[in-house]
Amino acid sequence: MKSITVIFLIASCLFFSCSDNKQENPALLDNFILPQDTKSVLSSLLTDNYEITQLETTENCLIGKIDKIRKIEGHYYFLSDNKTILHFNEQGEFVSSLNKQGQGPEEYRRIEDFDVYIIEGQTEVWISDNISIKVYDAYDFSYKYKVSFPFIIHKFKRMNSSNILLVTGQSEYSLTLTDKEGVVLSEYLEKEIPFLMFRPVQFLKYGTDY
Repeated sequence: MKSITVIFLIASCLFFSCSDNKQENPALLDNFILPQDTKSVLSSLLTDNYEITQLETTENCLIGKIDKIRKIEGHYYFLSDNKTILHFNEQGEFVSSLNKQGQGPEEYRRIEDFDVYIIEGQTEVWISDNISIKVYDAYDFSYKYKVSFPFIIHKFKRMNSSNILLVTGQSEYSLTLTDKEGVVLSEYLEKEIPFLMFRPVQFLKYGTDY
């Protein structure tokens, strides 16, 4: 019983001591401002130079899970559910879609990665389906050609020199540089990063390099 009384007295002293300190030192909280709103404002995330484009939402162009977005010359390309690419113009109006999943010569098993390039005045959509890169016209998605490789392809980036930088699998190296025909020029990172295919990968431009 005595021990309980002692603990109560100590706790009471600490409480009143803290209360006294708060009253004697109000300046401690002068510069402390509590946040009033936890909602993010777009300008705080994207600066003041953002714009909103409302996309058309008919039954022909509904987007599922977004895996990647690419914008080029004001047009938007969305990779949806790793199997379909949808194309919208500057006003958000639906233009066309690419959905050629299959085993045929102009089809793909899945879309592992994609990008959009302007080559000799023509806008092209490039798709990695693990075993090759297939190229389609960016407006009507007609098939153009493919580049084959002797290894698995996860991610890719076309360089200014027309060479292709690849994140590769079933190979001794994680990064491979090829020419536009798929002939290996250089290899890097001798399996130094485990499970790279499951990690987010970005090719960032640095001067004229990536």
